[in-house]
Amino acid sequence: MNATNRYLFFSRYELPLVIASFALCVAPASAGQLAYVPVSGGITVIDTATYATTTIPLASDPSEMAITPDGQFAYVTQPGTSGSAGTVAVIAIATNTIVASVTVGDTPAGIAVSPNGQLVYVVNSHGNSVSVIATSTNTVVTTMLVGAQPLAVAFTADGTAAYVTNQGSNTLSTIDTATNSVVNTIYLGADSPQYLTMAPAGYGGLLYVSTASGPVYLLSTIYDTISTTIPVAGKVTGMALTPDGFHLYLDLAMPDGSYSMSVLDASHLRISATRSESPSPPLGELAISPDGSFVWIDNGDSGLLSIVSTANNIRVARFPIGTSTGAPVFTPVQSADPSVTGISIRSGTVAGGTAAEGYVVLSAAAPLGGAIVLLSSNSPSAVVPASVTVPAGSKTASFSVATQPVTSATLVSISATRNNTLVTGLNITPSGTATLSSLSADQTSIPGGNSGSALVKLDSPAPAGGAVISLWTSGAPAFVPASVTIPAGFNWARFPVTTNYTPTSVTDTITAFLMGTSVSTTVTVTAPPALASVSVSPASVPSYGTATGTATLAEAAPPGGALIYLWTHGSPAFVPVSVTIPAGAKSATFPVTTNYTAATVPDTITAFFSGTVATTTITVTALPALASVSVSPSSVQSSGSATGTVTLTTPAPLGGTPLYLWTSGSPAFVPVSVTVPAGSTTATFPVTTNYTDTSISDTITAFLNGVSKTTTITVTP
Repeated sequence: MNATNRYLFFSRYELPLVIASFALCVAPASAGQLAYVPVSGGITVIDTATYATTTIPLASDPSEMAITPDGQFAYVTQPGTSGSAGTVAVIAIATNTIVASVTVGDTPAGIAVSPNGQLVYVVNSHGNSVSVIATSTNTVVTTMLVGAQPLAVAFTADGTAAYVTNQGSNTLSTIDTATNSVVNTIYLGADSPQYLTMAPAGYGGLLYVSTASGPVYLLSTIYDTISTTIPVAGKVTGMALTPDGFHLYLDLAMPDGSYSMSVLDASHLRISATRSESPSPPLGELAISPDGSFVWIDNGDSGLLSIVSTANNIRVARFPIGTSTGAPVFTPVQSADPSVTGISIRSGTVAGGTAAEGYVVLSAAAPLGGAIVLLSSNSPSAVVPASVTVPAGSKTASFSVATQPVTSATLVSISATRNNTLVTGLNITPSGTATLSSLSADQTSIPGGNSGSALVKLDSPAPAGGAVISLWTSGAPAFVPASVTIPAGFNWARFPVTTNYTPTSVTDTITAFLMGTSVSTTVTVTAPPALASVSVSPASVPSYGTATGTATLAEAAPPGGALIYLWTHGSPAFVPVSVTIPAGAKSATFPVTTNYTAATVPDTITAFFSGTVATTTITVTALPALASVSVSPSSVQSSGSATGTVTLTTPAPLGGTPLYLWTSGSPAFVPVSVTVPAGSTTATFPVTTNYTDTSISDTITAFLNGVSKTTTITVTP
């Protein structure tokens, strides 16, 4: 295996990266390696050497799954019923049996296992949260709130951070895995993020983010900001990166209804190959075999799985597996003596006298007892430990780099050796010479009342003790802290930008100051959308009836949603105190209830939002009154029968109008009640009599809403 030094450019710095080149072979994966595919009703397990399949049945349909680095367990999300807690099934790979079930949040979807195998992150799509499972106990140890409708999660190669896509709020959440807390939110404007693919170790922490509207974003996890936007021809339905990091495979749903698999050259960020799948079957989620030789593609509802060779992008197999519900995953290739495949320094440039952090990556999970990787430096300006041990079951480990003060920029080579040797570079610069380089807003437009962030950079790493950057704005409607500190050895820092309400869009200037120099940027604080209307349907309802109200904005609600306050006179129509229009939506509904009114009454429903008001009218009609009760014939013989009739003043509403009936009990009898059908003003009921030896007059009484009417029937011998 050959190692080649490459560089990715961010700002003014070259981050030295080690990229390993792999030879592709058109042959099945290693014998004994398994692929697991979530399908309706369970998991299809495929022997990658023979394509033989078995099935693991599940009590409910799975969504996505992940396998621990040591290949011992698989974790499978089971969404269950929306509105209630879902579960994660834990499967022992050795026996393909379920050994545990962990209750998580509402509608679990995406799932990922940390590189050290100790934590499982589960995205709860309808719960707007991430559940953290400890693999040692298979229990949830904490739950973090993220953005709206999260979908996917991915760990960085060193496991220090994780990223979550939030479809409903068009954001990415950055999670510090040491504290299991959200430390940053990255806004993507109008694009809704979906899938995530992390580049291998040694690529400077690159993360690919697909969106519902088409483009793929390339994010630097070092700077926690978007570095490049990659246009694609269709909607991404699946995305995976080859293990060498050279090619990104994209399944695309094209505008004309066809499907296409495109191959992105990751070195030049351009499409290098395309394979059509028109007109069927569709292309869904995909995965690449651990040796990089094949792309496994689920064909969605067709129940088929396609396997494509990465050597020539030709399909080599297709067979039925059942209706797929998630991406295929593979058991890791276990090696008795794994080799080092990556080495990287988290900050590629540091000031002399400050510390840096590096990490190594193995070709496979370390065996029992761990795997020792030897380290060395070619200069006394950077000192590394003699070795670092990768824990058993893990593929990565971190190590510290101590640097010495230098009088001029110095490039140091740091090597990692285990069965082969890889080298990465560390730039060491003189301390105390850093000046401001740039200031940029992560979100150039922020809705009033919402928050964003900005990034300030130096032209070289901050000296020992860090660099304190003073910050300023005009004070309204955008606000920043008084200062932000760039840590020693780093050349950037991010700080929050908060805003308050503004009736019109306002552009505010943010300025950073250091040692008599300054840099500036602007952010536009936009006015919230106006309240366009409030309506109710139906517009007329009877007493004790219900209707549905709708509040509508002129534009889509901002991140966090729009809280609309509601009001009526309080009788006879009632509404809740407020309703929230979700982020990205333009309207939301709310219930309207009514109580009794003796006469038809119009009531006004008023909605309030950010200084705008909208009204509508609902008419509450009186319930029909009892007009009369009658009987025909009015005289019958003993043991005879007659027909009674009740009459209302107006037609009965939906559901009809029930009335209660009564007689003295002898000799005439009536049922307990009778219902006037909806839309009618009358209803009949039977009147029966028993024996009497004298003529008797009996009274029939009908009751409705406190009003009674009577009639008389005479029963003769």
